[in-house]
Amino acid sequence: MARRPDLMPLYYRGFRYHRRGEQPADHPEITPYNVPVFSNVDGNVSVFYVREISAVAMRDLGIDYTAEEVDALDTFRATAYRLQFETRLEPGEASFLNNLTTLHARSEFDDWDEADKKRLMLRLWLDAHRDARPSVREIHIYENKDGASGIDPVPGRLPAVAQYHVPAPRPRVAAE
Repeated sequence: MARRPDLMPLYYRGFRYHRRGEQPADHPEITPYNVPVFSNVDGNVSVFYVREISAVAMRDLGIDYTAEEVDALDTFRATAYRLQFETRLEPGEASFLNNLTTLHARSEFDDWDEADKKRLMLRLWLDAHRDARPSVREIHIYENKDGASGIDPVPGRLPAVAQYHVPAPRPRVAAE
């Protein structure tokens, strides 16, 4: 906000997101609404940003980012990189983050060929009651059938893989 206040309306408006097949059967694969990068409810600022799954949504919808949107996304990513810090988990350690207040990612790594040495990483979502920390509904792109954050298990459906961690092609810029 200090460096580019002109971009804040775009961040608060947000972008469409692809749910990568992890939505309930009666929900669309792509959010029918924009998911804000930043939102504020009663002074609680939340953040949600995964450029690659937004870019996939835009691609599948056949919508081009505007030059201003590309500038906003590039500026956000550059700012996140400038302010980032890294941690390394050792075997047996766990990390608990609030997805509404902390951006996080995993770096690439070389895994072992031997099955008994391969990395095991599990994803666990702990969902506090929604009134525990107010947030806008649109920031929860994964909702289960009861309307809570998260993904209900579906027999035979595998969890989405993190293919979106591969750098996405640069978004197409609409002609002005």
